[in-house]
Amino acid sequence: MTIIPRRCGLPRSLAFVALAIVGASQSRAQQPARIDTAVVDSIIRHHIAEKRITGVSVGIMQHGAIVFARGYGRRISRPGVR
Repeated sequence: MTIIPRRCGLPRSLAFVALAIVGASQSRAQQPARIDTAVVDSIIRHHIAEKRITGVSVGIMQHGAIVFARGYGRRISRPGVR
């Protein structure tokens, strides 16, 4: 079981969704199912809006290959900060 520390700022429900998607696809013996990135994106955007998360980065690997990598959020510009 993977434990996500609370201090990382990522809601556990969002982390477990990602783990469940990867775990479900790896449980099939022959050909692993491709992750539907539109579904993953939709779930993440929903949680960001619902929990008012400022930003999050998500990466999903399957059999040693990155199948999903995306950053969400906005950078708040301040004078003198690039």
